[in-house]
Parts: sequence; structure tokens; C-alpha cells
Amino acid sequence: KKGARQGADKESKFESSYVEAEQPTDVEQNLSNENVEDATKTYEKPFTDIKAYGNEFTIERHVYRNDEEIVDGAKLKVGDRLTIRYEVWSKENRSFVLLRAPREATLSPVNQLSGLYSPSWRPLNIGQRNTFFVTGYRNVKSSETEFYFDSYPEEATTIVEEFYVTQEGIFTAPVVEIESLYAKHYRANSGSSPEMKVD
Repeated sequence: KKGARQGADKESKFESSYVEAEQPTDVEQNLSNENVEDATKTYEKPFTDIKAYGNEFTIERHVYRNDEEIVDGAKLKVGDRLTIRYEVWSKENRSFVLLRAPREATLSPVNQLSGLYSPSWRPLNIGQRNTFFVTGYRNVKSSETEFYFDSYPEEATTIVEEFYVTQEGIFTAPVVEIESLYAKHYRANSGSSPEMKVD
């Protein structure tokens, strides 16, 4: 072994990269002297002051009644059936994506069961033969709906939910957010929605 190594050194004009390994040290002892810190900052603002923002994602929330978009100041009635469309644009395919959609307290989902969600998107083609449709999981909570996707396609997509109006009053909701849980800097939030007025 020693002769083979010396022979290799003679043939090469560079020194051998052979390094003798030392005995492993006690990892726990070395890490106990280290400090790991994490810092975050949280801002609080009124809903109306929140502007749309995105990093390689955008998201918009649109509310419709009978296929007509509801604009600021429109009056709703208890029993109205609304369709909410979350229009998403993504620069690239993303993995492990969460879309969080809070809603006004007057809205009750038509479909109140959590489960698989399969929007009507175009199929994704991989190579010549393999095709699959993007699906996700819809988690219905008391104040919001969460959509989880293993893979989210690039370009424009739309997520749709339907709701019943259940109470009178004036209501607001937090902004809708989407983010890649695998790389959280790829995210977006919608701008604030107008107040929902129900007679």
C-alpha cells in the first residue's frame, strides 16, 4: 500500500490528496457550546391597509353572485349563494404549496366536508406518454379553507369555492395567501377585500 502511494506521487507533479482521518469527537459536547438563534418580525395593520404582494406568485380573490362580480358597496341578503374564485399565477411549478383562504363570518361553505380537491386544470404532460392531473387536499375550518398541493403548476390557475350567506351585518376577512412550504420566500397575498354588507 505504501509503495503504491509513493509510486502515484512520483507520477504526478501534484502532492497526493490523502489525509489521515482523526478519531470522531463528541458531537454533543461541541454543539453544547454553540447558540442557534432565529429572528422574525410581525407587523399588524388594519385589513384595509394590506396591499397585494407576491414573489413569483400572485393571487386575487373575486366574489360573484349569479355570475356577476360583487363590487364594493353591493348589498347581499341572507340565503344568497356566492362563488369565490382565487386566481393564482405562478412563475414556475412549485412543490408543497398551501393556499390559505380566510372568509367573512357570514359565509358558510356549500361543501363543508374536507377531502380531495381536483380543480379543472389542464393535464400536465411529462415526456411522451405520462399525463397526470393536479389534485390537492381541501381542509375546511370554521373561519377559513386551506388547500394543500404536492405540486402546483406554473402560469394561471383558478381555485373555486361556493358559499351561502348566513347572517346579517357588515363583515371583513383577512387576505388570501399562497406559499410554497418547501421554499417559503415564494409566496403571495391578495390585497384587502371590500366589506361585505348583508341586510
